[in-house]
Amino acid sequence: MTSAVGAGSNTKKIIWFVVIIAIVGGIIAACAISASANQSPDDFIERTYTRAPQLDEDEIDAFTTTKTPDVVANEIAAQSKPVDRKTGSDGSIWFQYSDDIVAMFPYNGGTKIMADDYDRVHRHYYVFVGGWWSSSPPGGGWGRGGGSGGGGK
Repeated sequence: MTSAVGAGSNTKKIIWFVVIIAIVGGIIAACAISASANQSPDDFIERTYTRAPQLDEDEIDAFTTTKTPDVVANEIAAQSKPVDRKTGSDGSIWFQYSDDIVAMFPYNGGTKIMADDYDRVHRHYYVFVGGWWSSSPPGGGWGRGGGSGGGGK
């Protein structure tokens, strides 16, 4: 009889161990998905598109591609999910992230991509984004310094 009780006890321990491992695994997976969903698109843009320093505006990095803004937007969003997406009347597409704004403009049959720190892009393109988004990034953070003369890459 003792061995039957011991076997039941071991089975319960194994079940609890498996349940705890599943819960911890679920938490880790949820954190990883959340982190990738809000991840800055900078690295992907730099790896994928052609740097075009001659098109930089107000220290905002410019990139180009022969792909359309819709295709570029889909590629970037697949890698780094934006907080918000807007489309301009000029065919531009705008992504808002917690620390960045990415603008995709039709350019020479392809796309010009402008991507940088949230407050820098917001100031430079205020005429476009001022009616959509506030001057402070979503999520309540100035992750790159913020304030007077602060932040930036």
